Amino acid sequence: MSRSAGLVGSARVAAAQRLRAFLRGAGPTPEAVRRADFYRTFPVGSDTVVFFGDSITEGGEWHELFPDRSVRNRGITEETSADLVDRLDTVVSGRPRQLFIQVGINDMVFGGSDEEFLANYRTMLERCRTETPETQVIVQSILPASGELGDRIAGVNARLERLAEEFEVTFVDLTDAFAGPDGAMPSEVSPDDIHLTGEGYRRWQVELAPYIS
Repeated sequence: MSRSAGLVGSARVAAAQRLRAFLRGAGPTPEAVRRADFYRTFPVGSDTVVFFGDSITEGGEWHELFPDRSVRNRGITEETSADLVDRLDTVVSGRPRQLFIQVGINDMVFGGSDEEFLANYRTMLERCRTETPETQVIVQSILPASGELGDRIAGVNARLERLAEEFEVTFVDLTDAFAGPDGAMPSEVSPDDIHLTGEGYRRWQVELAPYIS
């Protein structure tokens, strides 16, 4: 990656951190509040497959990607691993058949530490094991990036895989399916290095299909 690209990436992270601080000072967005309320009002069931995460998960039309399964989208834009911990009860209380977790990029660009992220993930896995042991949990890697952020993501993903092994849950590494030659996601799968295009979701569908029960 060029020096100019690295500077652009650093500026993007700094801007995201400032935006996060502003949004958190004002509280959750109205859309986030609305979606969280919807999820509380319509709980998941024991026959469902749940996709749990941030805006990347929220953007997936999972009922179209897996039309022959009872799926539930439980993604909310701008959320971090701490936010998922806070609303995990709306998922584990329904004891779903499967729980696919994908979160982490917001923890990084909004200034969270790797240790905090992994501690939050541990909390989620511990609660799943205790409160809904019949649920098959699938931990998914953070999507790739280039430069220093990409190096950090790779390191955290390695630790996340070890955490999944510790809890004896499935780990799905999405890196190879999404990374371009420079490590970042190419434009055909992501318009902004974070969110996904239709092609991006098609690739995600292919990666997860073998794990859907």
